[in-house]
Amino acid sequence: MRIAALALVGALLATPALAQAPSQDLVRLFDDERAFIYREQPLAATYEGVHEYDERLASVTPEANARQLEADRAFLQRLAAIDRRGLSAQEQVSADLFQFMVGERARFAGYREWRLPLNSDSGFHTEILQLASAHNPQNVHDYETYIARLNDVPRYFRENVANMRIGMRDGFTLPAEIVGGVGQVVAGMRFARPEDTPLWAPFAEFPAAVPESERARLTAAGRAAIANAVIPAFNEFAAFFETEYAPRARRAIAASALPNGRAYYADLVRYYTTLPDATPQAIHRTGLAEVARIRAEMGAIVGEVGFQGSFAEFLAFLRT
Repeated sequence: MRIAALALVGALLATPALAQAPSQDLVRLFDDERAFIYREQPLAATYEGVHEYDERLASVTPEANARQLEADRAFLQRLAAIDRRGLSAQEQVSADLFQFMVGERARFAGYREWRLPLNSDSGFHTEILQLASAHNPQNVHDYETYIARLNDVPRYFRENVANMRIGMRDGFTLPAEIVGGVGQVVAGMRFARPEDTPLWAPFAEFPAAVPESERARLTAAGRAAIANAVIPAFNEFAAFFETEYAPRARRAIAASALPNGRAYYADLVRYYTTLPDATPQAIHRTGLAEVARIRAEMGAIVGEVGFQGSFAEFLAFLRT
């Protein structure tokens, strides 16, 4: 999710035609970072209208994640070498945003979040079911790359499951408290026929640009890809989640229970508040103070309206 935010950088950058060297260096840096992300995250490329990698999904192995971290560190070094005095005010904002997003990506890479590639409502398994709308094939070539991507699903699932097994070994898992609900979602992704999946939609209705003479071939290939690659991958993942993962889920809810969890949670607080000095303790104190303030204001209202009864009874009155 943090990766996707980098798409905003380009929108913030406006470079004059006769840009000075620092401006040119910044543009090249942004372009190189995007090109790398598109190669490493093909689905992100598809969503952003870049179709050179439509035939495959990302590699998510530990080695691929290490490659991402190495690249991010190199991008940050290049950014640090750019003379900010030669940048316009708008370019400096873009540089700051790039520093924040790539810097945070590198920071969180240290926690190896790839060991937990799903949460309570989404993950690698749910994004696959959105491939039809993401890919949106419009011609024969689009359909062929879409089918190739469907055939890549088993490899993608195997890599994510391998990462989850590393998480199980390390204690970096979902909390058991939510595993039952997640398991129900995963179990609901067992499909009997290709036509039962959202991935079948492009074969149910072809756009006019696809010749009639090609449709039977593409339909047969799509059916085979979903039946022989996608459906078995979901079935294997569901079995893994139920029999291996769920029993090993961590019993504690708090992020602090994760390996290096206190530091991880502290960094999450700083990331989501965008406040470099924020701490969990300070955020908690702010929350308590706000609750007390709101409670006092509500108590004053109870008195103003002349309600006779306890505060709990007043809340019940408001709800009826």
